[in-house]
Amino acid sequence: MKKHHQAELSPELKKVVKWSVAILGNVIEEELGKSSYDRIEKVRQRMAALRGAKAGVISRELNKTFLELKKLNKNERMGFARAYTLMLELMNGCENAYRTYRLKQRKRNENIKGAEAIFYVLTAHPTEARSPQNIGIFHEIQKELTQVYERGFEGARERLGALLEIAWKVEIVRMRKPRVQDEAEHIYSILLREANLSVLLDMGRSNVPVYVRSWVGGDKDGHPGVDEETLGDSLQLSRELLYEYAKKQIQELRRLTESFHSSKFDRQCSEVLHLLTAAKKLEVGDAKKIRVLHQKMTKICTFYHDELGKNAPKPLARLEQLFKIFPGLVVPLELREDSSMLMSDPTGDTLAIGRMLKRLGEYSKGEDPCWYARGMIISMAQSVEHIRVTAKMILRHVGNSKIPVVPLFEQKQALDSGAAIITELLKDKKVKKIVKEQWNNKVEVMVGYSDSAKESGVIASRLAVVDAIIAIDHACRKASVIPVFFHGSGGSIDRGGGAIRDQMAGWPKSALNIYKATVQGEMVERTFASPEILESQLTQISENTSPDHREKYKTTKNPTLEKFASMVKEYYQKKITSSLFLKMVELATPYSFLSALKIGSRPIKRGGTLSVAGLRAIPWVLCWTQTRVLFPTWWGTGTAWSEMNKSEKTALKKAFSTHPVFRSYIHALGFTLAKIELPIFEFYLQQSPLAEKEKKYFIQSFRSELAATIKFFNAITRSNDPLWYRPWLGESIELRASMIHPLNLLEILSHQDQDLPLLRISVTGIASGMLTTG
Repeated sequence: MKKHHQAELSPELKKVVKWSVAILGNVIEEELGKSSYDRIEKVRQRMAALRGAKAGVISRELNKTFLELKKLNKNERMGFARAYTLMLELMNGCENAYRTYRLKQRKRNENIKGAEAIFYVLTAHPTEARSPQNIGIFHEIQKELTQVYERGFEGARERLGALLEIAWKVEIVRMRKPRVQDEAEHIYSILLREANLSVLLDMGRSNVPVYVRSWVGGDKDGHPGVDEETLGDSLQLSRELLYEYAKKQIQELRRLTESFHSSKFDRQCSEVLHLLTAAKKLEVGDAKKIRVLHQKMTKICTFYHDELGKNAPKPLARLEQLFKIFPGLVVPLELREDSSMLMSDPTGDTLAIGRMLKRLGEYSKGEDPCWYARGMIISMAQSVEHIRVTAKMILRHVGNSKIPVVPLFEQKQALDSGAAIITELLKDKKVKKIVKEQWNNKVEVMVGYSDSAKESGVIASRLAVVDAIIAIDHACRKASVIPVFFHGSGGSIDRGGGAIRDQMAGWPKSALNIYKATVQGEMVERTFASPEILESQLTQISENTSPDHREKYKTTKNPTLEKFASMVKEYYQKKITSSLFLKMVELATPYSFLSALKIGSRPIKRGGTLSVAGLRAIPWVLCWTQTRVLFPTWWGTGTAWSEMNKSEKTALKKAFSTHPVFRSYIHALGFTLAKIELPIFEFYLQQSPLAEKEKKYFIQSFRSELAATIKFFNAITRSNDPLWYRPWLGESIELRASMIHPLNLLEILSHQDQDLPLLRISVTGIASGMLTTG
């Protein structure tokens, strides 16, 4: 789709990108030699010339470059891949640094009162392919680039050059499949950076409480590597990092208050440090030690306020908030298991999840187990009995019912029946008593975006999710309980991602009272890229859940829109269930190589047979992002639009202005169309072992459907710019898009030659360029 946006990117940002990429070029020349650098640079210049070019021109250049790359040996190809991957990561760093710089200049609004609480649940789903060393050095590069924006270029060339030299030498991708403990170390090292943790605590004091949870170590569903040991390891890792933070705050507090010469206060600080040290190792009966620590912290706060002043210094205020947000001095886990496994042994005695619950009971012993685990999620929840069995299992192994049971409704059938299940559940007097006395009169429900979108396409999925939320909200309010909605969404459009306001489109008011969502894989590093970016994300959530904004999200049933979505779903499902289509997925996308990618500890596929149902949602999205065609978001919309009559088309145009979910979908569709590069997908097809007749069929069908989709989009929006509502993003996508092309060609070569090291680095580079792999 041609882009007609006006240039909106900051000249300052462009200048820093050009400057930093030139420094990277110097590093590449030093590492690979002048002839290799000249070859890489020549291709870069040719790729830059493709911006805005017609499909035929792009295809010819792709063929020419592919033949050049094919002549290179393995080491030369790897150098090429490293160069382009690091360049794209550097561009990301420039953009994050610029955003951080601009956010630092803004005055923080501390009067925003939106949701009652914000919950982030961090997961390690397999989308972050980079090595911890690569992530670490680029975090340092981003900080250096932020300094460049703030202080100018003087002296920065040498510092950035030194960092880029290290970036070249460290491994870009993981060399082995990560263990659960590796994933825990990764996400906690980002989440619990001192600056990020301070933002979470400060936001909780001034705006809205921000709570963090983790699935890593607790997500048993389909994961043979998760058990009571991984659960304990995950909690222990977060304990150690939170211990170090608390210790530092106490030391800073003592330094600030030493001029008061209060021996009593100093003694109390020493006692807290002693108790902290004693609690550093998680063990049976841990909660009793933490309870004593709570009591001592309360005494310190009371003494300070009585003797020294009402306005607590930052270290003390942060300590107070730390024990509110992390009462067990750990990042609490969210457990998950599949309903079929839970029903296979309702006692849980023979199941790993039963042993995990038992371990939680040992840690909490007489105290609140929610300090360590905040929910037990049931995947594929399809009946009230699933919830009852799980609640009994928790009571049996933990000793009480305080850990909430959270049914996950993810596929279309489950979303449609969710309200009926909750209604039936709340008629049970025993359950209602648990809800009221143990769960704070709240019923939590998780809604899944990924599987429903994989199953039905994006527009049908988003309407089904919102319909389910509205129906479950009504069922809860009718039973006089408070609904809490947990959104299992990812970073990509195909998995519920997008702008925060668009994600919330159509939610009822009660769904905005508590904002809870997953932060998955690669999005962990992006969300927590800097304290300023994190604070901005949290502020946006607060703003969009405030009473002033809630009226904007009202939605009503629209028969024409429902018909349109149903038609899109029909065409989408017809395509993905075709045996020829599945053959194409296997032969012309990275599907067959997914198991070779070192991107996650959990299995990528459910079983060995190729099927859409058997492929997990995240790898499904990865296949379409890597091939640059982003299939699930748009397929079928063009055909459905062409088959609607004039009055129906008029009604859909009106719905774009009046229906928040449809408008949010159109925004998502525009973002997707801006990123599609059909000549790249066609090149994957042409280089695949498919028969020539099959290749021609897919090329023609994708061209035809995409052209019809663009026609639909232009008619609805009255614009031929896919990102008319955010021009700077359109320019950013256009500037980086052609820089990804060489990595696609290298990925195809890696398929043909079974070159797994080249495959891993090219997949990672494409993901860095596309930004939203999963």
